Amino acid sequence: MKRIAWLGAVALAGVLPLAASAADTPAASQTAPGGKIHFVGTAVNAACAVDANSVNQEVQLGQVRTAKLTKNALSSSRIPFKIMLGDCDTSTYKSAAVSFTGTAATGYTNVLQAGEGSSAATGVGIQIFDSTGTAVTLGTPSSTFSLNNGSNELDFNASFYGTSDAATAGDASATANFNITYS
Repeated sequence: MKRIAWLGAVALAGVLPLAASAADTPAASQTAPGGKIHFVGTAVNAACAVDANSVNQEVQLGQVRTAKLTKNALSSSRIPFKIMLGDCDTSTYKSAAVSFTGTAATGYTNVLQAGEGSSAATGVGIQIFDSTGTAVTLGTPSSTFSLNNGSNELDFNASFYGTSDAATAGDASATANFNITYS
């Protein structure tokens, strides 16, 4: 009887590692859908290439109280932003200017209309300034920046601007596209 129990124990001891090893064996691989990646870029024949981080940037202007929005007045601090150019070769062009386009506030050539969507603020604009502190007229090149070979920073600032004495609260975002003119 002891011998049968001992043989049963030996047999069981041999089967248990096989059962444990079968449990540790991973299932066959499985592939699940993940998503889509859209790569965007442009080949340009220009003196420089716009850095990828400058192509679609977001400038946080924060909040402005409607009580601070008075017609024809800056209503917030100027927030700096940069357009980075890389791989510049000054053997072709020595300077660059940037022109911004977008929806102008009614009656203004140098103020973007702020407020997008159904909850848009009214009486609010956004003004862009070049590195000299001059307000940039929409659709017109800014003051010029001297270029260096390699990387260059084009410095700008933006601020909320009152376009009405009766501003209303809401979304005060605006979108501007930019182009670079090399000379």
